[in-house]
Amino acid sequence: MNFRWRLGWLLVYPIAKLIMGLRVLGREKLRQDKAKIIAANHTSNLDPFILGLATGQEIFFLAKEDLFNYSKWFTWLIRFWNALPLRRSAIDRGLFKTCSRLLQRNKTLILFPEGTRSKNGNLQPFKPGIGLLAVTNSIPVVPCYIYGARKSFISKLADQDINKGKFRVADIFTGRITVKFGNPIQPDGFSKNRDDYIKLTAKIRSEVEELGSVEALEIG
Repeated sequence: MNFRWRLGWLLVYPIAKLIMGLRVLGREKLRQDKAKIIAANHTSNLDPFILGLATGQEIFFLAKEDLFNYSKWFTWLIRFWNALPLRRSAIDRGLFKTCSRLLQRNKTLILFPEGTRSKNGNLQPFKPGIGLLAVTNSIPVVPCYIYGARKSFISKLADQDINKGKFRVADIFTGRITVKFGNPIQPDGFSKNRDDYIKLTAKIRSEVEELGSVEALEIG
């Protein structure tokens, strides 16, 4: 982890544990300094921030292109923390190459395969791009589930377009966020064709869904 990420993590993580009730399960399953894709559910704009704290590693993540036009300061901020602009309207081959180069440099890439935040909190279908990226680069995928973000005060502040819950001061002390990482899914045995990309994507989604079960979250 480079200096700015280590410093940021050391400063913010204790605060996040205190005010967000952040609990991390399975962090030991993340290979240090090894390339990996982390596939997580997506219910809040702050999910990349939560995962950056939960992994304890430098991460790269995709953010919708509109966010890079919000303001010069905000654009600088998200680029500083390794956001990559994503065009949803068309296949972005340049972005695919950028992600592949990062993985070949042993970086950690965060993907939200649902493609957008879930409006009702339920896990949505996954897009097969994650299977394509994993198989093409022979990179393992770590399934991950973020639980409680939607009920946390941070979502009531950052996701007011889809989270209509009214913010109360008491929410700061009652909400708790749990992040659980599963065992890495190896792309071995999957070929470079669309059918196998879809099959691997389905397997990844199944593992993420299982991590989100109440029973799984209670373990640890």
